[in-house]
Amino acid sequence: MSEVEAADKRLRSWLRKSGRPANYGKNYGAVDDEDEYDNVMRKAEGEEDPEDNIPSTAVRMAKRFRRFMCALLGGIVAIAVGALLAYVYIRSAPDDISFVTIGDWGCGPDNCNVPKAAPQGFHHGSEHQLKVSEAMATTAKNIASKFVLALGDNFYWRGVQSVDDPLWKSVWEDRFQQESLRTPWYAILGNHDHYGNPEAQIDFAREDRDCKVFKHCPSRWILPRYCYSKLL
Repeated sequence: MSEVEAADKRLRSWLRKSGRPANYGKNYGAVDDEDEYDNVMRKAEGEEDPEDNIPSTAVRMAKRFRRFMCALLGGIVAIAVGALLAYVYIRSAPDDISFVTIGDWGCGPDNCNVPKAAPQGFHHGSEHQLKVSEAMATTAKNIASKFVLALGDNFYWRGVQSVDDPLWKSVWEDRFQQESLRTPWYAILGNHDHYGNPEAQIDFAREDRDCKVFKHCPSRWILPRYCYSKLL
């Protein structure tokens, strides 16, 4: 008997002992399922399969349940890991942007005077604006404000006439010079600004006048054009 025939005989004997057909195919009796492999090895060694006395339907259901539980636990672990990574990312992301805003604020020491017959609330604009600037500076410091939004009517009652208008100092520089407000001021124009020379407020920003005149460098006043957007 040749070596090949002897090996074939041993293989067929092993297959019969394991309960598998001796007429093996292309896989030569190989098993793909781990449970099936365990069963084959027990039978080959003459051990009794503990599931032999259990109905085959129950065995299949048990195996399916086990696979389902493994998949379920795997999904839970994946979700937990994803949630943990998201939490770490959010915690490490930059803080929310804090800023302060003001509008209808253009009063200086003497440019907001109104007749005595003016409606209640229009008087004492200068004093009111000073209180607003103080409260605004305190708030900006507490929240670590990154910038100011100036929402129009920046200079009462008829805007400014030029980049050298005295209102730049009396209304803005002198009253909003606190350290917490020395941040970029993103300004827009209101109706009262258009009563004067609105182009002067744009030129003030374009010519870097805040840096050149008031020595705030880089310049705080930002108004590049009539309409603009800013990505922060």
